[in-house]
Amino acid sequence: MKSLLDKRLDNSHLLRREQAELLLAEMEIANYGQLLVFLPYRYEDRSIFHNLSQLNSAQTTLHVQGTLGQMRLIRGAMKSRLVASFSDGRKTIDLIWFNQIHWIQKKMLPGHRYVLYGKISTFQDQRVVIHPELTPLATYQDKQISILPLYHTTKKLLKVQVNTVLLARLQKNILQEVAGHIPENLPSFFVQQHQLLSREVTLRALHFPADQRELARAQYRFKLEELFFLQLRLARLNRANDSREKSFIFSNHSLLLHFQKDYLPFQLTLDQEKALQAIIADLGTDRQMNRLLQGDVGSGKTIVAFLSSLLPIADQAQVAVLVPTEILALQHATTLQKYAAPFALKIALLTGSTTTKTREEILRKLADGSIDMIVGTHALLQEGVTFARLGLLIIDEQHRFGVAQRAKLWHQSYQQLRPHVLVMTATPIPRTLAMTLYSGLAITTIATLPPGRLPAKTYHCYDSHRLRLFGFLKKKIAEGRQACMVYPLIEESAKADYKYLIDGYESIKRAFPTIQVGILHSRMKPSDKTWEMNRFFRGETQIMVATTVIEVGVNVPNATIMVVENAERFGLAQLHQLRGRIKRSSHQPYCFLMTAEKISQIAAKRIQAMVQTDDGFSIAEVDLKLRGPGNLVGLQQSGILKLRLANLAEDEHLVKKARKAIRYLLNDDPYLEKSDHQPMLNYLKWLAANTPEWEKVS
Repeated sequence: MKSLLDKRLDNSHLLRREQAELLLAEMEIANYGQLLVFLPYRYEDRSIFHNLSQLNSAQTTLHVQGTLGQMRLIRGAMKSRLVASFSDGRKTIDLIWFNQIHWIQKKMLPGHRYVLYGKISTFQDQRVVIHPELTPLATYQDKQISILPLYHTTKKLLKVQVNTVLLARLQKNILQEVAGHIPENLPSFFVQQHQLLSREVTLRALHFPADQRELARAQYRFKLEELFFLQLRLARLNRANDSREKSFIFSNHSLLLHFQKDYLPFQLTLDQEKALQAIIADLGTDRQMNRLLQGDVGSGKTIVAFLSSLLPIADQAQVAVLVPTEILALQHATTLQKYAAPFALKIALLTGSTTTKTREEILRKLADGSIDMIVGTHALLQEGVTFARLGLLIIDEQHRFGVAQRAKLWHQSYQQLRPHVLVMTATPIPRTLAMTLYSGLAITTIATLPPGRLPAKTYHCYDSHRLRLFGFLKKKIAEGRQACMVYPLIEESAKADYKYLIDGYESIKRAFPTIQVGILHSRMKPSDKTWEMNRFFRGETQIMVATTVIEVGVNVPNATIMVVENAERFGLAQLHQLRGRIKRSSHQPYCFLMTAEKISQIAAKRIQAMVQTDDGFSIAEVDLKLRGPGNLVGLQQSGILKLRLANLAEDEHLVKKARKAIRYLLNDDPYLEKSDHQPMLNYLKWLAANTPEWEKVS
């Protein structure tokens, strides 16, 4: 049933039609309800008055009561200005107007009392207020202005007079019109437990708070509401998926026990053992496993994945390993073939470079069940890929694949039961993101590295340090080590970056004339990439000059030095991934981050974080604070994390409160069938209809 909140702005007397249409086009605001959750981006606190004699040098705004002095017009060569003094009885400050001078002279009366508000500027070495806001004292006292809301707008909206003043007036009029008609959307136990303001009071206070205390309470309530409904939506989707997806039961441990007893090349760490046992338990039920295995580069996720694969293979089911790059696919296939050799398991590799003849043979063997495990890139997602019995899907670097892409594999299998799904990532996920976006996944973490692995020593370097760096490289290469030198290759400036890469390659060859130098980038033919990588694997190339094509998939234990050129152009997660490439052995790894002398403040914080810690989870938390959740999880999921007030980097305590309430709620009423819960369902429907990004929740 339609409510007052659904009333369209283009049917309202509050706006002209052109204003309403542009507000929809620019801000996606069509009705009262959408406008009420369009919140101020900041507030001007008019509740505090200043004293001119006590101004400090750091103060940027001025709010003071006083008397307007005589005005004088000063004509300049380029532009005239109107100047007046303003006194609070103790001290004076000059006010300056460059525009609407004649209107100001006519409207403002010297000798009268005003309330002044404006930004403090410097003009001709004096502190002044340019274009101040002056309100007659009597009028101001009548209005009782305290905290003024300021709203974002656009150039197009400003052209039709939709400015922050008009938006504030709109909000005030709408709040008056819908008074008594804004229903509560949170469960009563949650509101009472946390002593929350009602939803109607919250919305009024977010736009026109009586004081800072009321504003803080309203913001607290709104943050909890945002996090509550985001997680409620995800939890209901996850429950629906759990009840719908049935999978195979794999309980034959014979191959696993045989491999662990006779062929496991090293002892598993405690974290690896715990991860394996959790996966085995999932594979032993008829509910589809949906587990995330996270751990830093080199923590041993691949061996855990292989050991897990032995259960479905022992029951004549197949395993698919989906990876984002050909280099990573080749590395996984080589490693898994080595592990599988004692059992003569059939492992295939399918990438975009696979020849037509080989591809046809692989597809035939997949369909008849004679291939036990296949490792592939996006080529696995193409039409014609059919499995006889796909029992386990392993996705490495899962954030590089969309939900629809992952689903293609089992839909192409034409089988009744869904495969179990294990997703892996070497990019640790911050806890608050894991509790929200990945709440449908069981999360297992390998936090420790195998014995003997050392943290990387990381240094921030400038071009002036290059000769010393080259000397260090020569010394380490003489000791038998290898190095990677990574250059940016960003699509937006691909030509310039490509030239920079080639120039860098040539300069490295000149600096190291007796050392073998290789090159690797995405524009090379696949056969050339493979040739270069194999030379690096075998130690025939001592320095590899590359782009971020080596970010994932390069496993050369002897490569212990990473030099990242223009490191300020890389994201924090990328830098950490690149550094992880050199932590594959017991030799001390070294990472050098080369930047320009002057870099942005955010870039400096990224570099500082890399130098200060080698821990991927600490890096992930810093990255969340710097970039926000949307950018961390990828564009295909960013829409659902456009939170208006809540901040996943800072509001973990609120996430926990919301999660606890939802668990209680859904345990008591899984389908929200009780009459008390109808308002929640109504609000979920309203969100789906009025917030486009909510349809992206998956």
